[in-house]
Amino acid sequence: MNSRFSKKRVLLYSGLLAFAMSSAYAASPDITPLVFANDYVSTGAGAKVVGDIQANNYVTTGSKSSVTGLIETGAAVTLGANASVGDISDDAAVTFGANAYLSGTAFYTEPSKFRYQEVIRAQSEYKAMGKGEGVTPLAPTITTSRDLDPGFYSAASLATTAGITIQLNAHDQPGNWIFNITDILSFGAKTKIELINPDPEGTNRIIWNSGGYTSVGAGAQIKGAILAHTYVSTGAGSTVTGVDSCGGIFSATSYVSIGADSVVGSKDCVTKTLVPVTSARVSETAAVPPGMSLPNENLIKNPSFEEGNLCARTGHKSWCIVGQNEVPSWEATQGQIELDVTVWPAFEGRVSVDLSPNKNSFLHQTVELVIGQDYVLTFALSSNTCGNGKGYYKIGTDSDGGVKFTGIKKWQTIEAKFNATEVMTRIGFGSLSGSSCGPVIDDIKLLRDDTNIL
Repeated sequence: MNSRFSKKRVLLYSGLLAFAMSSAYAASPDITPLVFANDYVSTGAGAKVVGDIQANNYVTTGSKSSVTGLIETGAAVTLGANASVGDISDDAAVTFGANAYLSGTAFYTEPSKFRYQEVIRAQSEYKAMGKGEGVTPLAPTITTSRDLDPGFYSAASLATTAGITIQLNAHDQPGNWIFNITDILSFGAKTKIELINPDPEGTNRIIWNSGGYTSVGAGAQIKGAILAHTYVSTGAGSTVTGVDSCGGIFSATSYVSIGADSVVGSKDCVTKTLVPVTSARVSETAAVPPGMSLPNENLIKNPSFEEGNLCARTGHKSWCIVGQNEVPSWEATQGQIELDVTVWPAFEGRVSVDLSPNKNSFLHQTVELVIGQDYVLTFALSSNTCGNGKGYYKIGTDSDGGVKFTGIKKWQTIEAKFNATEVMTRIGFGSLSGSSCGPVIDDIKLLRDDTNIL
């Protein structure tokens, strides 16, 4: 790999969590914001990214859009008509629209070394910092303009009403704002996030850390770095800029979509460590005090696929096929998701999932575990009446084929015990049926095995 890309990675050193976002091909050494997606990045017409884009799949840019730095992908790059880019490094083909302009060079390289695990690790670090005393809970919706002092803030999901202004008041002092959102973060149209009375030394940081997706409404003006577990979308005419650390948009497992005439980054920013943390990674090292009883709650979100009443929205009451990111807390990286309501009785509730909506699919979510702790994964398994029920489950992100199973046309419970080896662990289920009729799953549970509490 070309050594010029060696700085594009997450570093954890000397007790500091740092994003090394320097851009070797940017128009200026001070232009350092980064847009990263584990899947793809797309920009709308007239959008502007002042810095680099990295995607482990493909990148497409709209007409008259611009990327001042480097586009680096593990697949193809497509530039819209009259679009411009600094440099391109890809692992497939480059398609130029009419009058699209490349100011630097285009060359082939291996896929980006900036991996989704690094975004997940960063999200885990910020989440660990926001636990315990001193955390301010936020209402699900912020409906009026307000000021917020530096500190840790949390919410299950967080939305802002269109047109409000949230002022982050640093009082001319060092201070950071860490917003840990368990699921969805949604900024309403024309929402403004402003930093006022900043520290003259430029030490303030703003982190938006969402465990689901993040959406930025049309015309919204957002300060800070956005880290999302799934996708990030920005509306037309919106801006996402940093304090003096350039900000950035990071999708750990999905895509980034930047709206028409939107701007990410600014030319006068400089690279900074995002925020200092303690030398010990709390989420990996914290132990349960002897004799302390912890709640053994299901770690899987939306375990029976009931949230959202999605089939009713599509007009189909018995079953429906939805997009790969539409089922709350779940994602299908190899296809869509089929929800079955009345086709057959669900094991739990009303809804189950066929893992072969039109072809083999892989459905997954990522959970936070304690390294060294034993866990028990259970799920209900059946088979579509027209299929063979062949599939597999995977714990973690290893490249092996997972543990294979064959569902019969009757609900059965599958159990798997394992010892956690990473903080953020992916739990996934795939089909091997080779048809549109596959294994059916429901009622997924992930519990701590209390025979081995740390």
